[in-house]
Amino acid sequence: MSSNKLYKENFYSKRNAETQKSAITILSVLFSYYKPQSMVDFGCGVGTWLNAGNQLGVSELMGFEGDWLDKKHLVIKEDSFQHRNLTTQIRLLKKYDLAISLEVAEHIEEKFASLFIENLTQASDVILFSAAIPGQRGSGHVNEQWPDYWIAKFEEFDYSPFDIIRPAVWMDSQVKTWYKQNTFVFVKRSKLSELPSFKEIPNSGKSNWSIVHPDTFKRQIEISHPKFSSLSKLLKSIPSVSVREFKTFIKKVVKG
Repeated sequence: MSSNKLYKENFYSKRNAETQKSAITILSVLFSYYKPQSMVDFGCGVGTWLNAGNQLGVSELMGFEGDWLDKKHLVIKEDSFQHRNLTTQIRLLKKYDLAISLEVAEHIEEKFASLFIENLTQASDVILFSAAIPGQRGSGHVNEQWPDYWIAKFEEFDYSPFDIIRPAVWMDSQVKTWYKQNTFVFVKRSKLSELPSFKEIPNSGKSNWSIVHPDTFKRQIEISHPKFSSLSKLLKSIPSVSVREFKTFIKKVVKG
Protein backbone atom coordinates (compact mmCIF):
# COMPACT_ATOMS: atom_id res chain seq x y z
CA MET A 1 0.00 0.00 0.00
CA SER A 2 1.41 3.36 -0.96
CA SER A 3 2.15 5.86 1.78
CA ASN A 4 0.57 8.53 -0.40
CA LYS A 5 -2.71 9.92 0.81
CA LEU A 6 -5.44 7.71 -0.65
CA TYR A 7 -8.41 9.83 0.29
CA LYS A 8 -9.50 13.42 0.50
CA GLU A 9 -9.46 15.25 3.82
CA ASN A 10 -13.10 14.54 4.66
CA PHE A 11 -13.10 10.87 3.62
CA TYR A 12 -12.55 9.27 7.03
CA SER A 13 -15.01 11.46 8.93
CA LYS A 14 -17.66 10.83 6.27
CA ARG A 15 -16.89 7.09 6.22
CA ASN A 16 -17.19 6.97 10.02
CA ALA A 17 -20.77 8.22 9.90
CA GLU A 18 -21.66 5.85 7.06
CA THR A 19 -20.02 2.83 8.67
CA GLN A 20 -21.17 3.18 12.28
CA LYS A 21 -24.49 1.36 11.85
CA SER A 22 -22.83 -1.43 9.87
CA ALA A 23 -20.20 -1.88 12.57
CA ILE A 24 -22.70 -2.03 15.44
CA THR A 25 -24.93 -4.48 13.57
CA ILE A 26 -22.17 -6.85 12.46
CA LEU A 27 -20.31 -6.83 15.77
CA SER A 28 -23.57 -7.52 17.56
CA VAL A 29 -24.03 -10.64 15.44
CA LEU A 30 -20.48 -11.81 16.19
CA PHE A 31 -20.80 -11.02 19.90
CA SER A 32 -23.86 -13.24 20.13
CA TYR A 33 -21.45 -16.12 19.48
CA TYR A 34 -18.32 -14.78 21.11
CA LYS A 35 -17.82 -11.81 23.44
CA PRO A 36 -14.28 -10.40 23.39
CA GLN A 37 -12.82 -8.07 25.98
CA SER A 38 -10.04 -6.79 23.73
CA MET A 39 -9.80 -6.13 20.00
CA VAL A 40 -7.28 -4.88 17.46
CA ASP A 41 -8.08 -3.42 14.04
CA PHE A 42 -5.64 -3.58 11.11
CA GLY A 43 -6.50 -0.63 8.87
CA CYS A 44 -8.76 1.01 11.42
CA GLY A 45 -9.29 4.35 9.70
CA VAL A 46 -10.57 6.77 12.34
CA GLY A 47 -11.44 3.85 14.63
CA THR A 48 -15.12 3.40 13.78
CA TRP A 49 -15.19 -0.37 14.32
CA LEU A 50 -13.18 -0.11 17.52
CA ASN A 51 -15.51 2.59 18.80
CA ALA A 52 -18.48 0.36 17.99
CA GLY A 53 -16.83 -2.51 19.85
CA ASN A 54 -16.31 -0.24 22.84
CA GLN A 55 -20.00 0.72 22.79
CA LEU A 56 -20.81 -2.99 22.89
CA GLY A 57 -18.59 -3.59 25.92
CA VAL A 58 -15.05 -4.20 24.62
CA SER A 59 -12.73 -2.43 27.03
CA GLU A 60 -9.27 -2.79 25.47
CA LEU A 61 -8.74 -1.37 21.99
CA MET A 62 -5.87 -0.98 19.54
CA GLY A 63 -5.94 0.28 15.96
CA PHE A 64 -3.31 0.41 13.22
CA GLU A 65 -3.48 2.68 10.19
CA GLY A 66 -1.05 4.17 7.68
CA ASP A 67 0.71 7.45 8.30
CA TRP A 68 -1.64 9.31 5.92
CA LEU A 69 -4.31 9.38 8.63
CA ASP A 70 -4.36 12.60 10.64
CA LYS A 71 -4.97 11.72 14.30
CA LYS A 72 -7.33 14.67 14.66
CA HIS A 73 -9.99 12.56 12.94
CA LEU A 74 -9.83 9.69 15.45
CA VAL A 75 -13.00 8.63 17.27
CA ILE A 76 -10.96 6.55 19.72
CA LYS A 77 -8.32 7.63 22.23
CA GLU A 78 -4.90 8.36 20.77
CA ASP A 79 -3.24 5.86 23.09
CA SER A 80 -5.37 3.17 21.41
CA PHE A 81 -3.90 4.02 18.01
CA GLN A 82 -0.60 3.58 16.20
CA HIS A 83 0.62 4.53 12.75
CA ARG A 84 1.85 1.29 11.16
CA ASN A 85 2.90 0.13 7.70
CA LEU A 86 0.49 -2.74 7.05
CA THR A 87 2.80 -4.27 4.43
CA THR A 88 5.45 -5.06 7.05
CA GLN A 89 5.57 -7.69 9.78
CA ILE A 90 3.78 -6.45 12.90
CA ARG A 91 4.73 -8.19 16.12
CA LEU A 92 2.53 -7.54 19.13
CA LEU A 93 3.37 -7.95 22.80
CA LYS A 94 0.11 -9.82 23.41
CA LYS A 95 -2.75 -11.58 21.65
CA TYR A 96 -6.12 -9.91 21.51
CA ASP A 97 -9.47 -11.64 21.92
CA LEU A 98 -10.48 -10.40 18.49
CA ALA A 99 -8.62 -9.07 15.44
CA ILE A 100 -10.56 -7.32 12.70
CA SER A 101 -9.82 -6.00 9.23
CA LEU A 102 -12.72 -4.75 7.14
CA GLU A 103 -12.28 -3.81 3.47
CA VAL A 104 -8.55 -3.23 3.85
CA ALA A 105 -6.80 -6.24 2.29
CA GLU A 106 -7.70 -5.13 -1.25
CA HIS A 107 -5.42 -2.12 -0.67
CA ILE A 108 -2.45 -4.40 0.01
CA GLU A 109 -0.37 -5.46 -2.99
CA GLU A 110 -0.66 -9.18 -3.64
CA LYS A 111 3.01 -9.79 -2.85
CA PHE A 112 2.26 -8.69 0.73
CA ALA A 113 -1.11 -10.46 1.07
CA SER A 114 0.16 -13.55 2.89
CA LEU A 115 2.16 -11.40 5.32
CA PHE A 116 -0.92 -9.30 6.02
CA ILE A 117 -2.96 -12.40 6.85
CA GLU A 118 -0.11 -13.72 8.99
CA ASN A 119 -0.17 -10.48 11.00
CA LEU A 120 -3.87 -10.99 11.66
CA THR A 121 -3.39 -14.60 12.74
CA GLN A 122 -0.55 -13.61 15.06
CA ALA A 123 -2.82 -11.03 16.67
CA SER A 124 -5.79 -13.24 17.62
CA ASP A 125 -7.38 -16.68 17.43
CA VAL A 126 -10.67 -15.11 16.27
CA ILE A 127 -10.71 -12.78 13.26
CA LEU A 128 -13.45 -10.72 11.61
CA PHE A 129 -12.45 -10.09 8.00
CA SER A 130 -13.79 -8.71 4.74
CA ALA A 131 -12.14 -7.68 1.48
CA ALA A 132 -13.39 -6.34 -1.85
CA ILE A 133 -14.30 -8.83 -4.57
CA PRO A 134 -13.20 -8.45 -8.22
CA GLY A 135 -14.93 -5.54 -9.92
CA GLN A 136 -16.12 -3.98 -6.66
CA ARG A 137 -14.10 -0.87 -7.41
CA GLY A 138 -12.79 1.71 -4.98
CA SER A 139 -9.91 4.09 -4.27
CA GLY A 140 -6.55 2.37 -4.08
CA HIS A 141 -7.80 -1.16 -4.76
CA VAL A 142 -4.83 -3.21 -6.00
CA ASN A 143 -5.77 -6.76 -5.01
CA GLU A 144 -9.48 -7.48 -5.35
CA GLN A 145 -10.07 -11.21 -4.82
CA TRP A 146 -12.93 -13.65 -4.29
CA PRO A 147 -13.42 -14.92 -0.72
CA ASP A 148 -11.99 -18.32 -1.73
CA TYR A 149 -8.60 -16.64 -2.19
CA TRP A 150 -8.56 -15.23 1.34
CA ILE A 151 -10.03 -18.38 2.87
CA ALA A 152 -7.18 -20.39 1.36
CA LYS A 153 -4.66 -18.02 2.90
CA PHE A 154 -6.27 -18.27 6.35
CA GLU A 155 -6.34 -22.05 6.03
CA GLU A 156 -2.57 -21.99 5.54
CA PHE A 157 -2.41 -20.72 9.12
CA ASP A 158 -4.90 -23.35 10.33
CA TYR A 159 -7.95 -21.09 10.55
CA SER A 160 -11.47 -22.23 9.69
CA PRO A 161 -14.00 -19.90 8.02
CA PHE A 162 -17.45 -19.32 9.50
CA ASP A 163 -20.13 -17.72 7.37
CA ILE A 164 -22.28 -16.40 10.21
CA ILE A 165 -22.35 -12.70 9.34
CA ARG A 166 -23.66 -12.66 5.78
CA PRO A 167 -26.88 -14.64 6.40
CA ALA A 168 -27.67 -12.44 9.40
CA VAL A 169 -27.29 -9.09 7.60
CA TRP A 170 -27.89 -9.94 3.93
CA MET A 171 -31.25 -8.14 3.78
CA ASP A 172 -30.44 -5.38 6.29
CA SER A 173 -30.64 -2.02 4.54
CA GLN A 174 -28.68 -0.38 7.39
CA VAL A 175 -25.56 -2.43 6.56
CA LYS A 176 -23.33 -1.37 3.69
CA THR A 177 -23.41 -3.76 0.75
CA TRP A 178 -19.71 -4.62 0.77
CA TYR A 179 -19.91 -5.78 4.39
CA LYS A 180 -23.05 -7.84 3.72
CA GLN A 181 -21.30 -9.51 0.82
CA ASN A 182 -17.72 -10.01 2.04
CA THR A 183 -17.60 -10.52 5.81
CA PHE A 184 -16.44 -13.79 7.39
CA VAL A 185 -15.24 -14.95 10.79
CA PHE A 186 -12.09 -17.07 11.04
CA VAL A 187 -11.20 -19.16 14.09
CA LYS A 188 -7.99 -21.00 14.92
CA ARG A 189 -8.81 -24.70 14.60
CA SER A 190 -6.89 -25.66 17.71
CA LYS A 191 -9.05 -23.27 19.74
CA LEU A 192 -12.44 -24.54 18.55
CA SER A 193 -12.74 -26.88 21.52
CA GLU A 194 -12.63 -23.79 23.75
CA LEU A 195 -15.26 -22.01 21.64
CA PRO A 196 -18.24 -24.39 21.44
CA SER A 197 -20.51 -21.69 19.97
CA PHE A 198 -18.44 -21.86 16.77
CA LYS A 199 -17.90 -25.59 16.81
CA GLU A 200 -21.65 -26.18 16.88
CA ILE A 201 -22.45 -23.92 13.91
CA PRO A 202 -24.03 -26.11 11.19
CA ASN A 203 -22.61 -26.15 7.67
CA SER A 204 -19.42 -24.42 8.73
CA GLY A 205 -17.40 -26.44 6.22
CA LYS A 206 -17.10 -25.70 2.52
CA SER A 207 -19.91 -23.56 1.16
CA ASN A 208 -20.72 -21.12 -1.63
CA TRP A 209 -18.23 -18.55 -0.43
CA SER A 210 -17.99 -16.42 -3.57
CA ILE A 211 -21.37 -14.82 -4.10
CA VAL A 212 -22.40 -11.37 -5.25
CA HIS A 213 -24.99 -9.31 -3.43
CA PRO A 214 -27.88 -8.13 -5.66
CA ASP A 215 -27.05 -4.49 -4.84
CA THR A 216 -23.52 -4.97 -6.14
CA PHE A 217 -24.82 -6.66 -9.28
CA LYS A 218 -27.31 -3.85 -9.87
CA ARG A 219 -24.61 -1.21 -9.41
CA GLN A 220 -22.29 -2.92 -11.88
CA ILE A 221 -25.08 -3.22 -14.45
CA GLU A 222 -25.84 0.48 -14.15
CA ILE A 223 -22.15 1.37 -14.48
CA SER A 224 -21.50 -0.96 -17.41
CA HIS A 225 -24.81 -0.41 -19.17
CA PRO A 226 -26.17 3.10 -18.48
CA LYS A 227 -29.15 2.41 -20.73
CA PHE A 228 -30.46 0.01 -18.10
CA SER A 229 -30.61 2.75 -15.47
CA SER A 230 -34.19 3.48 -14.50
CA LEU A 231 -35.83 5.96 -16.86
CA SER A 232 -38.51 6.48 -14.24
CA LYS A 233 -35.92 7.98 -11.89
CA LEU A 234 -35.02 10.52 -14.54
CA LEU A 235 -38.65 11.39 -15.20
CA LYS A 236 -39.36 11.73 -11.48
CA SER A 237 -36.57 14.27 -11.21
CA ILE A 238 -38.21 16.47 -13.85
CA PRO A 239 -41.02 18.86 -12.76
CA SER A 240 -44.44 17.42 -13.64
CA VAL A 241 -45.34 20.36 -15.89
CA SER A 242 -42.19 19.68 -17.93
CA VAL A 243 -43.14 16.01 -18.26
CA ARG A 244 -46.61 16.97 -19.55
CA GLU A 245 -45.08 19.36 -22.06
CA PHE A 246 -42.63 16.67 -23.15
CA LYS A 247 -45.46 14.16 -23.68
CA THR A 248 -47.44 16.75 -25.68
CA PHE A 249 -44.39 17.44 -27.82
CA ILE A 250 -43.90 13.70 -28.51
CA LYS A 251 -47.56 13.34 -29.57
CA LYS A 252 -47.19 16.24 -32.01
CA VAL A 253 -44.05 14.71 -33.49
CA VAL A 254 -45.74 11.33 -33.89
CA LYS A 255 -48.78 12.89 -35.60
CA GLY A 256 -46.46 14.81 -37.90
